[in-house]
Amino acid sequence: MSNTCPTVKVVAEVTEDNPLGFIVINESDLTENQQIFVEEGDAGLTDNAKMTVPQIKDALTAAGIEFDSTANKGALLLLLNAGKQG
Repeated sequence: MSNTCPTVKVVAEVTEDNPLGFIVINESDLTENQQIFVEEGDAGLTDNAKMTVPQIKDALTAAGIEFDSTANKGALLLLLNAGKQG
């Protein structure tokens, strides 16, 4: 059995070596300074990625979604986006 860590795509500089404009990192490594890369078809998720952790927590609370108060931005965004899609 392998232990896998959830990953997220974050915005990165578009270069010759990185023409898509994103990199993949472990969700646990996501920081406030990084922006989630939103692909076409992910309508409505762009604004969430720009939110701060306190804003995300407020939105989760307003939606009645429980969360771990120590969760990082990536985990909180996943909860918020899942709540908006479901």
